[in-house]
Amino acid sequence: MKQKNKLHDKFAIQGNLDPKVLTLTEKEITKETEMILDTMVDYPGFIFNLGHGITPNIHPDKIQVMIDTIRNP
Repeated sequence: MKQKNKLHDKFAIQGNLDPKVLTLTEKEITKETEMILDTMVDYPGFIFNLGHGITPNIHPDKIQVMIDTIRNP
């Protein structure tokens, strides 16, 4: 991820999880969330977020899986 390295220590970056991921299984949500966290682990100022926010079809339990993964890597 070369762009990340160019911005290191200069800017905060928001990482986007595709909201469609929240329609998948808990295991897949965890995997996709961890992939972003692992990529940005050494980046100061990284902000985790959803690419387009939470859509109405997303069950709250799926959001909790994502939040738990972020809070307890």
